[in-house]
Order: sequence, then structure tokens, then C-alpha cells
Amino acid sequence: RAMERQYSHLTWKNRLKIRRMLDERRKPKEIADALHVHTSTIYREIKRGQTWQMTSEWEYVQKYCPETAERKYRESSERSLPEEEGSLQTYGSSAAMRAVRRRAYKLSQMDCNIFIIGETGTGRTKLAKSIQQVQPRGGPFLQTDCSAVAPGLLEEQLFGREGGVPGSFLEADGGTLLLDEVGGLPMNVQAKLLYAIRRREIMPVGASTPVPVDVRLLFIAGPELRDEVDSGRFRQDLYYRLSAFSVEMPSLRDHKEDIYLLANQLTEQICQRY
Repeated sequence: RAMERQYSHLTWKNRLKIRRMLDERRKPKEIADALHVHTSTIYREIKRGQTWQMTSEWEYVQKYCPETAERKYRESSERSLPEEEGSLQTYGSSAAMRAVRRRAYKLSQMDCNIFIIGETGTGRTKLAKSIQQVQPRGGPFLQTDCSAVAPGLLEEQLFGREGGVPGSFLEADGGTLLLDEVGGLPMNVQAKLLYAIRRREIMPVGASTPVPVDVRLLFIAGPELRDEVDSGRFRQDLYYRLSAFSVEMPSLRDHKEDIYLLANQLTEQICQRY
């Protein structure tokens, strides 16, 4: 009974300490001695899942509590999402990815631009395309990889030229435009993009009057964009505009419990293709 009372009164401050100590790969006995609690309290805290989102704890449970790890994996992979959030096609059913789906779906139902930030390979483009599929807005969907276009041609590629090519903005008018790797935009293009976001108008190359456009913008960039802002290579005012409504994609090392599910899904896709 004394142990039960001790566990039930475990404070969140102590739970945060447990997270940090698990991250340092410390043994349950060391953690218990440091917090002046019984060792069983640490084990029960792990099994209870108070720190389940921590990568270190997942690794720890896999090593020392394989039955618990298997049960948690099956529960998370079989846990159903609300129908709306489940319509977003993203890999993983961990708490981190469910939070991504919830936020992405809420933003998809609003008429706002969305900034998706994360490392390469985290599923940023897949999430962006899923947002376009579940959003109320119809119209065309265009994708432009800003890193794949020469800097001197990017302005015309996006905003068009008077009497010439219409540009991505006009082609996506009434629909959605996905701009991938916006961190590599030249400064002059950044200024015109900021103008387009603020005024919902674009200035084609060689034009003297702006052209109104109705486009929803989806932006993709890596976490290094913050460093580009600090170094002055990316406009701070544009960054604030982009990050007003953002979704951060976690890297796989931050939700390793999804590795099993991801491996199964990719294996099925490869078998279907070949």
C-alpha cells in the first residue's frame, strides 16, 4: 500500500526527470535511488506509458520489456483514427504522427496557407498532397520544386511573364500551389512571394500592374530554414508569414515505434509494384 501511495503521488516533475534519465540510458535502480522511490515505481511508470513518446523509453522497453513493447505496438497499429483524420495519408500510428494528422486536418479545413517543416524523407510531400485531397477547396493542384529550377528562371516560373508563360500562380488560380524547398529562393523572389501572400496579387515579369490570384499555398522546407533566417539569407518577415500555420513532421528517430508499421507498408507496396 505504501508503494501504491508512492506511485500515485509521483509528480510530473519527477516524471520529467525519469524521461531525462532514461534518455541517458540509466538503469531503473539508479533512477529510483536518485528520486528516492522504489525501483518498482520506475518500472510501473514505464509500463504505464507516461513517457511513451520518448524514443529512449521505446528502446528501453524493447530491450527489457519485449512483451510490453509488442502489446503497445499492436495497440497503436490497430488503433482507429477519426474518419476525417484517417483520410490523411501519412505513415505511422504513434502519438507523434497522430498529432500531426490532427493538426494537418484542422488546418486543411481552413482557408489558410500551410507551412510543412521537417527533414527530407519524413513524408512532407505526401502530407501536402493529402491535405490537398481532403480540403474543401477544389481547383487545380500544381507542385513546383524551387530547388530544381535555376535561380534566374524561378521568378518567371512562379509569376509568369507578361505576354508569355502564365506561371505557376496563374496556372493554379482557384486551386492549390505546392512550393517545395522554399529555403532556396533568391531574395528578389522572396520579396515577390511576400507581396503575393500579403496582397493575393502577383506581379508578372515585365508587367506594370498586379494580377489578382486566388491560390492556396502549401510550403515545404527543412529545419535549417531557421538558420537561414538568422544568417540573413532568408527574409524574417516572410518566414513569419510562412510559419503562421505550420505542421512539423517528426523524424523517424523521434517515433521509432512506427518502424514496424512503416516496414510492413513499404514491403506491401514493393510487392505490389514488382
